[in-house]
Amino acid sequence: MSPKVSVIVPAYNMEPYLRDTLDSLVAQSLEEVEVIMVNDGSTDGTQNIMEEYQTHHPHFRLITQTNKGTSAAKNRGITEAQGEYLAFLDGDDLITPLSLEKMCTRAQKMKADLVVGRTRTFSRFGKSYLQDTVKLSRREVIEPFDLNLVWSFSQSNKLFSREKVQEMDLRFPDKKYAEDGIFVLDFAHHAARITGCPEDVLLYRRRVLGIDYSATQTITREMMEEYREAYQEILQLSQRNYQERYGFLDTTGQDYLEEIRYKECKLFLDQFYRHFWRIETPDLKYLKEVFLNLKGELSPASWERLFQDCPDLPLDDLVDDKEYMAQNPFLSLAIHPHCTAEELDLMLDSVYAQDNPSFEVLSFEVPKKHPEKTNFRLLEDCEEWKEQAIKEAKGEYLWFLDDLLILGPGAIRNFTQYSHNGEMDMVAAPLSQLDKENGYPSQELVYLHRNTLQANHHSPLNLMDLYLSNKIIKRKFLLEKRFQFSGDTPRDIQRLYQETRFWKVHQKNLFSFKDESELLESLQNTAQTLKAKINLILSSRRVLYQGIKLKRTGK
Repeated sequence: MSPKVSVIVPAYNMEPYLRDTLDSLVAQSLEEVEVIMVNDGSTDGTQNIMEEYQTHHPHFRLITQTNKGTSAAKNRGITEAQGEYLAFLDGDDLITPLSLEKMCTRAQKMKADLVVGRTRTFSRFGKSYLQDTVKLSRREVIEPFDLNLVWSFSQSNKLFSREKVQEMDLRFPDKKYAEDGIFVLDFAHHAARITGCPEDVLLYRRRVLGIDYSATQTITREMMEEYREAYQEILQLSQRNYQERYGFLDTTGQDYLEEIRYKECKLFLDQFYRHFWRIETPDLKYLKEVFLNLKGELSPASWERLFQDCPDLPLDDLVDDKEYMAQNPFLSLAIHPHCTAEELDLMLDSVYAQDNPSFEVLSFEVPKKHPEKTNFRLLEDCEEWKEQAIKEAKGEYLWFLDDLLILGPGAIRNFTQYSHNGEMDMVAAPLSQLDKENGYPSQELVYLHRNTLQANHHSPLNLMDLYLSNKIIKRKFLLEKRFQFSGDTPRDIQRLYQETRFWKVHQKNLFSFKDESELLESLQNTAQTLKAKINLILSSRRVLYQGIKLKRTGK
């Protein structure tokens, strides 16, 4: 009996993730499935894992080829597939147990060539939904040139009619960027019917830090050229397909092409410029040249939209000089966490993985791997290191990292956004507990309560946030007030809450190795009067939480 769905799994050196991916396919509720695993010349244990699953699961089939790239691997799977429908799953992602059954049922009920489900992302720093997939999944009928499809290039949250793929003789192009977008959009433009499936389908792994990727990996001009070439092909095929389908290019078609141009420009900034410190100086010059060309192709409305979406970037005059960026940062990170050299390296990796480049690093401890960056300065350790940082810093704001933290990729970007163009003297963010062994759970720790998020809200509960490392402070404020840090950090922060214009944000981007009890203990190691107030708040909090618990249980 022919399978209903053929799932194609291309993999190159996916040993750390592959078992989870294949287990998610073993767990599928739909029985009429074949899984075509394509090992694209892996040099790690990928082949052994695939052989093991082929041995134990008759509906798993292994194809091994020399390394030809992900497109060639997926195309080989298409050639071998026998199912009525095609699904694709990268070797580090997962699908939910009911996904194939739900999408297949939806495709048959709606007689659809293409089904689109929801995508939920996950990483060591938390989970979220891709909102364009949520919108598409709710629609019974999706138009072939729907603007949300422009933002949903992934093939892995979709189900394709194999007959339609064969009819079009459609294959993935040999490209390193947006090859899935070219395939998906070309298919959608020719589909007789597209429908949504309002279910979580794809669990998309965002790789961050550690084994996931290197924050020092260089971004090259060649990568930017390949990106530009891929989007030019998407733009051309979209214009051609629209005119072929409707006979002319009307306002709706023009809006669709404009959305592609806007996405190309926005992602060019996100994927390249935001990782400024991983690009060589000559390639930064090329980046700016390409950006100016992309800017020239945007409508005034799209240009204004870009400003709204990227308020933290200097879009009017994109900085392409590392020396200038290092001399004129928004933020100076003063790092003095008293940790091992290996832990400091991990911390610095998270700093240089930031998606805002306007920062400098002032380190008072020697890392094991010295970052060869223009914006990194090693300062002599001293007891008055905070005063030394205020004196040496070039940034508008200072971030005193006196504890071992891991920064989520959006940490600096968030701080920049909520400084409100420098109006705030201080911006505070929540900490979440980081588990070194089991990932990065995003459980918020106790001391930054949501009912104190209002700007300048001088709540007694601010006494639960008397930490230094989760805040940025305006350097001008510190200088004008001649603010002196003492050896009592909780008292220093209490003064800052009393004297500054501050803002509290709710995004979880800072991760501590400490647990809640350790952080509370550090709060209580302070003057008796302050300790008494903190203990009173803790007692009130325990009574309140116990009352809520009793109310919920009905006791």
